Amino acid sequence: KNKLKTSEKRTENYKNANEEGFYWGLKFKLSPKTEFTAYYDSYRFPWLKYRISAPSVGHEYMISGRHKFNKKTIVSCQIRSESKEKDTYEEQSPDEPFLAFHNRRYWMVQMESKVDKHFYFKSKVQFSTYETVQKRTRGFFVLQDIGYDGRKVDLSFRTSIFETDDFENRQYAYEKDVLYAFTFPFYYGKGMRNYAIAKINLSKQLTFWLKYGRTNYFDRQTVGSGNDQTAGNIRSEIRFQLHYSLL
Repeated sequence: KNKLKTSEKRTENYKNANEEGFYWGLKFKLSPKTEFTAYYDSYRFPWLKYRISAPSVGHEYMISGRHKFNKKTIVSCQIRSESKEKDTYEEQSPDEPFLAFHNRRYWMVQMESKVDKHFYFKSKVQFSTYETVQKRTRGFFVLQDIGYDGRKVDLSFRTSIFETDDFENRQYAYEKDVLYAFTFPFYYGKGMRNYAIAKINLSKQLTFWLKYGRTNYFDRQTVGSGNDQTAGNIRSEIRFQLHYSLL
């Protein structure tokens, strides 16, 4: 059976203030193997905002599809577009801002495949553009995950590359982490990101996690800023966690 669902109203702002608009979404199941999801959000800010010195408007939409070819392979794709008015400056008049639309678009294709009940692969490609009245910039991110889910040990490896023209095209990618840690970092510039994480069930009550990550930047000689700045173009981290359950 085809199913049509509407989603709940949401706001563009963090708080439900200084905003008027309309949000509409749906989820359409074409078959047991294929489904589509979409939403459209149109909003207006009656008062000033950060980087917006006058009342402004904007809109956003997203369309995604997911198809299950068989029990082992799933392919997903997504298109998302956001257009909102922001303060814009001309080189001849840097002190006189005017409102203009800033357009950001994302495209994503992902394939998940299980080799058997233990090994799996995930490949993902995402691309973005950012456009204003003065310029148009681009960015992309490509990743490959390889994983093993066992009775005693779970292992996951990722290698990825990214390249963006500017910060506006920063690329987000969820990462696995130790228990209770949520990691959803972004990357911009040119570089490579790799990490490996292991979960080991030492006993029914004792579990050990270990993660090592490394980011190589090809376009800079320092990483971070302020007290967080480090010399060189490499940043790495190690995390470990030991969890004991009384239950």
